Amino acid sequence: YDASCNPIAQVPADFSDDVCIEGSGRLDDGRVINYATTCSCGRPCPYGSNPIICYVSLDPATYPWGAGSASNALEPLRSWAVDTSVIPHGTLIYAEQWDGVTIPTHDGLGGFVHDGCFRADDVGGGIQGDHYDFFAGTASMWQALEAIHGTSSTFDVYLDPGRCAYLSP
Repeated sequence: YDASCNPIAQVPADFSDDVCIEGSGRLDDGRVINYATTCSCGRPCPYGSNPIICYVSLDPATYPWGAGSASNALEPLRSWAVDTSVIPHGTLIYAEQWDGVTIPTHDGLGGFVHDGCFRADDVGGGIQGDHYDFFAGTASMWQALEAIHGTSSTFDVYLDPGRCAYLSP
C-alpha cells in the first residue's frame, strides 16, 4: 500500500516481509518500491514492534536499488546503513579490512577488487551504535559477502577519507 492506503501491488508474504526489513524492493513489473511511512493498512512487519509500513513507487532509472534515508540512491557494495548519531548521513567511510578484497560476481554485481570505500547512505531499525549494515544488493551477494566478513565482524574504519572522495554525494 502507498501512504494513502491505496494498493500498489499484490505480492507474496515472503516478499512483503523482505521489503519491510530491507526498506526497498523491485516488483515483477520493474517498479521499485521503498519505505515511505508507517500507516494503518497492510500487514505488520516481522521485526521490532511489528510496524505496518506503507511504500512509495520510485523511478527505477533514478533509484534502481531503492532510496536511502535522505532520498539518495542506494548503491550496492558501497552504501552502508549506520546509526546517524555515530556516523552522520553522507559520511565517506574507509573500512581497512575491505581494501583489497575480491568481490565475487553474483546477480550481475561484483567482479572487482574492493578499495574499502563506502558511504553512509541509510539507517535501519536494528542499526544502533557501532553496528552497520552493508548494502549488498541481492540475497546471494549478501551470502557471498557474509562468507568473507560475517555480520559480527569488527572493522577499522576512518571517516571522511580523501581516498574515497569519488563517492561524495
